[in-house]
Amino acid sequence: MKKYLAFMLTFLLVFCTACTDNAKKISQQEQEKTTEVVTKKTPDENLTPINGGALKLSMRMPKTLNPLLNNDVTVANCLDFIFQPLFTMDENQKPMPLIAETYVFSEDGLTLLINLHKDILWQDGTRLTARDVDFSIQTIKNTANSLYHKSVENIEKCTVIDDYTLSIKYKTPYACALYLLNFPIIPYSYYNRETNLSSQKNMTPMGSGFYKFDNYVDIKEINLVANENCFKGKPYINNVKIIITPDIETDLYCFNQGKTNIIQADIDEWVKYRSNNVVTINEFVSMNYDFVGFNFDKDIFKNKNIRRAVAYLLPLDEIISEYYLGHAVKTLSPINPESWLYEKNLKGYGYDKQMAKKLFELSGFFESENKGIKILVNKENDERLKVAQRINDELTSIGVKCALDVVDFEEYLKKLESKDYDIFLGGNKLPVAPDLRHIFTPTNVQIKDNKPVGTTFNFYYADEYFANLVNSSLSATNETDMKTYYSTLQKYISEELPYVSIAFRKTALVSDVSVKGDIKPHVSDMYWNINKWFISSTN
Repeated sequence: MKKYLAFMLTFLLVFCTACTDNAKKISQQEQEKTTEVVTKKTPDENLTPINGGALKLSMRMPKTLNPLLNNDVTVANCLDFIFQPLFTMDENQKPMPLIAETYVFSEDGLTLLINLHKDILWQDGTRLTARDVDFSIQTIKNTANSLYHKSVENIEKCTVIDDYTLSIKYKTPYACALYLLNFPIIPYSYYNRETNLSSQKNMTPMGSGFYKFDNYVDIKEINLVANENCFKGKPYINNVKIIITPDIETDLYCFNQGKTNIIQADIDEWVKYRSNNVVTINEFVSMNYDFVGFNFDKDIFKNKNIRRAVAYLLPLDEIISEYYLGHAVKTLSPINPESWLYEKNLKGYGYDKQMAKKLFELSGFFESENKGIKILVNKENDERLKVAQRINDELTSIGVKCALDVVDFEEYLKKLESKDYDIFLGGNKLPVAPDLRHIFTPTNVQIKDNKPVGTTFNFYYADEYFANLVNSSLSATNETDMKTYYSTLQKYISEELPYVSIAFRKTALVSDVSVKGDIKPHVSDMYWNINKWFISSTN
C-alpha cells in the first residue's frame, strides 16, 4: 500500500506558492503591478525571420548532461535542444517519425520494424545508425532512475538489422508504443562505457539536434550554439544561454529582471511575481486533469443516478470561466481535448438542477437513512476548493445534507488512503501516452465478479466490462482500431461516470517581446518548433 501510495503521489497535483530569497527581492509594489500589455500569441506573419541573437532560459543544477542518465525534468527540457528522439508528437498529440523515417508493426503488434533517416549526422560529423538506437535503449534499461525507464519496460529485445534498420520486439502488444519512443538517442561511439555521471563526456554532451554544446561554466550557465549540420536545418536563433537556478521562484525572478527572456509557468503563478509590463503569453493545454471522484465503497455511489446527479450540478463552462479564469479547457473524458483520440461527440450533462434532484429522488436517497455527503478537498488548491464549495452549495440547495472537509495536502492523502470521504476533488498529471490504466485500474489488481481483487484505493471503479475496454484500447495494433477503441472507451466513461471530468489545465511559455516566430509549445516538448523562432533586432 505504501509503495502504491508513493506512486500515486507523483500524479496528485497541488498548486502551492512559496518564495525564495531571490523572489522576495521583488517588492510588494512590483508584485501588485498590473501588466499593461499582455498579448495572446499569434504567428508573426508580417515579420521576416532573421538569423542571430540569443535565447536565455534557466534550469536546475545538473548532476549530468547525459540525457539518459539525467533525472531532472528542467535539465531534460534543455537537453532536448541537443538531442532528438525516434518519434515526436504532432500538434494533435499523435506520434510522428523524427529520427525514424518509416516504420511498420507486425500483425500481432509484438514487433516494430524501423528504418532510420540516412542523412543524420552527430555533431562530430559521424552518421547516426541503428547501433546508436540499440545502445540508447540498453542504456535506459540499465539506468533505473532514468526519466525514460518506463519507456523501455515493455521492450524485450532490440535487434540491429543493418546500419539504418532495426527491429524492436515487445513483451506484449501496446497501442502506446510509439508514444514511448520519444527518448533522446545518443551516440554509441561517444558514450560507450561512460557510466560516471560527471565524467568529462557525460558533462560535454554530443547530439544531433538543432543546437550543439559550446561550454559549461560550473554552477553558473551552459551555452549552446546552432548546429549547422542538423538534418532539419539550422535554426534562426544562433545561441542559447541556460543559467543555473535553484527553484521556480528564482526562475520567475530572473525572468522579471530580464536575466532570461522565456519561462514556463502557470499564468496564475507568474502573475504573482510579474513586474515587466510587456510580455507574450503562449498558452497550451497541459496534461493536468481535474475531476470529481467518488468513494465506491459507499453503496450510494454505486448507483449511477447519484453520479449523474453530481454531473448535472456542475456548469462546466461557468467553472472554467470563473474559477479557472479561462486557463483550462473543459473535458468530458480523461483524454486531452487536443488529442487526435479525443471523442468530440460525448454526451455532456449540462447544468440541470431539477434533473439532479429527480435523480436523487429516483435513487431513494431522501427516503434512506443516509446521513449526508462529505466532500474532501485540499485547501492549497484554489480552483478545486471553489468547485468543492459549488458542489456543496448545489447539493444543499436540492435538499442533500453536505459537509466540506477542507484539509492540507498531507491530511488529504491520508483521508484518501483511509477512505474517509464520500466525494473528493482530485487531479492527475496524465502521461502524454493515453494509457488510462493507472487512474482507473490499479497495477496488478484483477477484476473478478465486478470487484477488485488485491490492494487498491477505493476511488477505483470496479467494472469488468470497463476493464476489458481499457485493455482492448491498449492492445490495438493500428490507428483505425485505436481510434475506434478509444471512442468506445470514452463514451462508456461519459455514460458510467467513474469520475466526473472537469478540465485540463493550461500552462504557458511566457516570453519577452524580443522572442518572435510561430511559437507552439507542446505537452511533450515546450520548445517543440524552436527552429522557427527568432530574436527581433528591434527589441
